Amino acid sequence: MSKEVTKLLDLEDLSFLCIFQYLSIRQRITLFIDLPHCRIQPLLQSFISFVDITNEDNEWIEEYLPQVLIQRKIRGLRLKEQQIHLISKYFTLGDIQTIELVTTCLSDEVPINDCTSVSQSLNKLVLLYDNDARYKQIRTIKYQTGEDLYSRYIYPIIGQNYTFHNLTDLSINLFEMHHIFNILSRSPNLQTLKVKLKKIF
Repeated sequence: MSKEVTKLLDLEDLSFLCIFQYLSIRQRITLFIDLPHCRIQPLLQSFISFVDITNEDNEWIEEYLPQVLIQRKIRGLRLKEQQIHLISKYFTLGDIQTIELVTTCLSDEVPINDCTSVSQSLNKLVLLYDNDARYKQIRTIKYQTGEDLYSRYIYPIIGQNYTFHNLTDLSINLFEMHHIFNILSRSPNLQTLKVKLKKIF
């Protein structure tokens, strides 16, 4: 008596939605992006329209991100600030409108050319800072030397001179409110601003 074998494409749509929800963004792309066009692909699209690459290595990003941007409608990326140089050359391949940018270390410095490439196409920018200890270090330096490193190191993308021509929505975490004016002066079409002030103890 032969056993009944269930093939991948025999699964119902709901089963695929459950599978995609369980998988990481890396697994979704690596396992399914190259499958021939079939009913799976429209189901997959909603699970890869926003791609988080903060924990991905450069080799994987360079292998898969260009392909994904060309073949799919990727509307948003979440990345670390030091990854901008890696992905800025791919921005013209797709239609990325939203970026969540995470600053993680004091030594983050972003070349102005890379920042310019990113800034010209964005409609929405979310700036996140996840290392309070670094801010305390910067504050100590300012107290001891008078040098204000905040704009340069907390959000290096702000500490430049280019204009965010298409930016309409901005969300930002700040320790000091006055730093927001730097980016506001270079966002002529900004319509929505969300600011979260963080407390340092």
